[in-house]
Amino acid sequence: LLYEPNEKYPFYKLVTLGASDYKLKGHVVEKRNEYMIFVDPSLNLRDKEVLQWYYQQLIVTARFPFLSKESISYGHTIDFQSDGDMQGVLVMLPQIIEDVGILRCPISKYKRVACLQVMPITKEEMDAKLEKGAEWLEEKFYPIDEGELHYLAEKTRSF
Repeated sequence: LLYEPNEKYPFYKLVTLGASDYKLKGHVVEKRNEYMIFVDPSLNLRDKEVLQWYYQQLIVTARFPFLSKESISYGHTIDFQSDGDMQGVLVMLPQIIEDVGILRCPISKYKRVACLQVMPITKEEMDAKLEKGAEWLEEKFYPIDEGELHYLAEKTRSF
């Protein structure tokens, strides 16, 4: 799904629909996930070539649990080993979405879905996450102190 920028959230929201059909195992936020990626509103996501890169980041993440038979949740990274600056993604909480903390959506009486943010990361960021932890890396994008927020996905790190 592609949601246009609006007054409250002035950026594109690209969101999976159907990833939650796959039930995860182990210690996860919820047993089912959907994923979202936030994109700069100055980009033309109606251009299929521009959209393709962001779409790939999201779809590779969404398909990972099914193809690898490994569960992913908050704090996990996936290594893509691609040719570009971004070598993988960090799965994190979409903190820019207000008043929800972890987005949990009921899909039936006994099933809920966690809605998680996909953030492309560099090889250096992935290596540092292994040493310093997911919270350290997430703080680059959502600083605890009064730092600048960097919640938009980028093909090349700008900060």
